[in-house]
Parts: sequence; C-alpha cells; structure tokens
Amino acid sequence: MIGVIEKSSNDFICFISHPMKCGGTTLREELQKHEELEVVHLIPECEHYTPYEIANMIPQFWNDWKHLPIYCITRHPYDRFNSQLSFIPVVMEYGGRPERFFEKTPHQLSGHTLFCPQWKYMSWKGEKLRNLKQIKLEYVTGTTIKIEGYSVDMSKHYNTNEEAYEEYGIKPSGIGNLFGERTKEYIQKCFPNDFENLGYPK
Repeated sequence: MIGVIEKSSNDFICFISHPMKCGGTTLREELQKHEELEVVHLIPECEHYTPYEIANMIPQFWNDWKHLPIYCITRHPYDRFNSQLSFIPVVMEYGGRPERFFEKTPHQLSGHTLFCPQWKYMSWKGEKLRNLKQIKLEYVTGTTIKIEGYSVDMSKHYNTNEEAYEEYGIKPSGIGNLFGERTKEYIQKCFPNDFENLGYPK
C-alpha cells in the first residue's frame, strides 16, 4: 500500500492499495506530480502489500489510520492475467526471489506476489473494506479522475511491460498471448472472487 500525505497538515489523506499489473503505478506517479502531496511507501521495500498485511506488520499505524479512504485500481481478470504472464520474463531478469512473486506462506507475508488475487487488496477477512473505493482501469484509461480532490491523468501508463522489456533488453516472447476458452476457465477457477466481488463478467 501507498500513503498519500497532504504537506500542509503533514497528515495522511488516503491510501492506495496496489495489486500488481492494474495501473497503480500510473496513479502513484500522477499523484506525485502535485507539489502539495507526498506519496510514501508504508513498507519501504514494496508498495504491493495488502491492507491485511499492513495491519499485521505495523498494527499501531493501521489502528490510527484505517478509517481513511483506500483507493484501489482493478482490472478485468482476463486482461490482468495476460499482463501477468507477459511480466514473467521481467521478474526473471529482475532477479527477485521467486517466492516473493509466486507464493504466500504463513511465515512470509509478501506483497510482491505477482499472481495475488485483486480481491485481497480490497478485503479484510473475506469482507470488502467499508472505506475502499474501487476504480476500474478500463473505465478510467485515457481520462482524468479525482483522488481526494486532486486530479490524476490516466492517459499515460507508467512501467508497462513494454517499457520493462526495453529497460532490461528483453525480446518479446509472446508468452502473454496464450489465450482461449481453456485459459478463461483456468482464470475463473484461480480468481473466483475477482469476478464475483469486483463486478467483472466471465
């Protein structure tokens, strides 16, 4: 998660819950352009921790600020899965520990996980967070939205797979184009809550 601080009061005004491959980087980058705001990682090494993970790692912080609005950009599970597959070569080139991207265990809370369901970033023990505001990426791409009164231009996407490929010198492999009815069935089984609770059609 990311915290947004208004410099005039030095208080948090909202949080961004950021599932991987959903456009959260664009939201963060655009918010950072406002001189009145400071955008901070709640956990220094990663912005992809879920609210539940934040509460476990820094419980006093969560108790003090959990009442604030939490914004979360979501993406249709089919489109997101395609982007997740395409991002695997970047993960391999980046050199991150595999367990940080593909596993969550009771002994290791890791918000880095590439294939973590979006629903985990919006929920608390199976229930949607009351103060969470969902933003569907497909509805806001190419538009300007408001986050706590501040304009966010969603016409540019930052840190896309294509940019990451160029940065690391990776040649496109087509891994993200393995799509068909069987793939859709697989995604539905892997991410049932991302359809049922996020309002996406199968």
